[in-house]
Amino acid sequence: MSGPQETVAGPADILRLLWGDAAVVSATRSPFPRAGRHEFLLLPRPSRATFLVPARPRLVTEAALRDYGTANTRRARLLSSIGAPLGRLGVLGLALPRATVAHRPGGGGLMAHAEALLGQELVPAIQLGPIRPNRKPVVQLRARDGRPVAYMKVGITDLTRDRVAHEAGALAELAARRNVLTFDVPRLLHAGEVGAVNYAITSVVDTGSDVTLSPEAVDAAMANLATAFEVASHEIRSAPWWSTLLDELADLKGAEAEALRAAAEVFRSREGDRPLTEGAAHGDWAPWNMATPRGSAVVWDWERFRCGVPVGWDALHFEIERNRRAGHGPLESITQVIPSCREVVGRNGAAAEDGLAILASYLLDLGVRQLRTRSEAARDSRGSLTTWLLPALHQILATNDPSTPL
Repeated sequence: MSGPQETVAGPADILRLLWGDAAVVSATRSPFPRAGRHEFLLLPRPSRATFLVPARPRLVTEAALRDYGTANTRRARLLSSIGAPLGRLGVLGLALPRATVAHRPGGGGLMAHAEALLGQELVPAIQLGPIRPNRKPVVQLRARDGRPVAYMKVGITDLTRDRVAHEAGALAELAARRNVLTFDVPRLLHAGEVGAVNYAITSVVDTGSDVTLSPEAVDAAMANLATAFEVASHEIRSAPWWSTLLDELADLKGAEAEALRAAAEVFRSREGDRPLTEGAAHGDWAPWNMATPRGSAVVWDWERFRCGVPVGWDALHFEIERNRRAGHGPLESITQVIPSCREVVGRNGAAAEDGLAILASYLLDLGVRQLRTRSEAARDSRGSLTTWLLPALHQILATNDPSTPL
């Protein structure tokens, strides 16, 4: 892997990245582990692997699979409940095909760099996520006894390099506000570049909740974040976030972009004089990026952190994504929030009477982001904006009297 790739990186690419270009990656079905090699189970199956679990030491296999079950997906929990005890027994490595890595000492790569930074031998478990252009490795760095030492995100394309660098900057900003934050976030331990990729190594946080997320803890953390940085109020037409949105929208091409621009003009003409409170937002405030162990919130994945955006965006995002996770379609997930949006944004600290306007502004921003970083996963799961986002936006903007504010 000689430079940032714009194609999706597969398991073999990632393993060569971690141990250097000279590493030899191969597949094996032999039930017997080979000395001097790192071996990984490709789960849930080799052809669509999204989790590379070390086949040994057994304590690492068990721990990596056990912690994988804290993800808020049914498949992850099932894989964890079945795989963790089998990993402890060493059975998984005998039954499943494995990817093996042979490398020479001193061959370089990210793993050698991470071990030097953290001062100890590390065993990685690698999460790749769904196949899409913004796919990047998230590496659990574990001691040989299974203890988590740190996490490492790796940017391998222009898009993912930007995401990793942005998260490193966000965590540095959050650390400077630690005295006013009422919730926990990972600490940035190290960030930098190795060859053509960049990385951010963060501390371990408690990702387990007792049963389910505490709504009170989630809402309190969300409201606290909104006011932890500078808070301002601008009329929409003069707000910096609105100018940025229009500039980005102007650069987009195609019928969807044209429809989004038309909706933005209707919104501006009706709501341009409305002042909105602006603060900080996580950007992907969703159930899978947080936990509430012992009643206090822990929040991670700060790649989309922003300041100076309408307060209420995080709360709306959370409700919409929770609807999607419950099985509702993309359009229904949004329209279900419309009747309650005033109450929803209020939990984030916004004025209830601004609810519909905040929801419309959120959808406009989401549409721009979807078109700017459109991925295979976005096309597969949601389809064209004309089938979900734009109909919801038009429903919000439609009134009997077009001059009536939302």
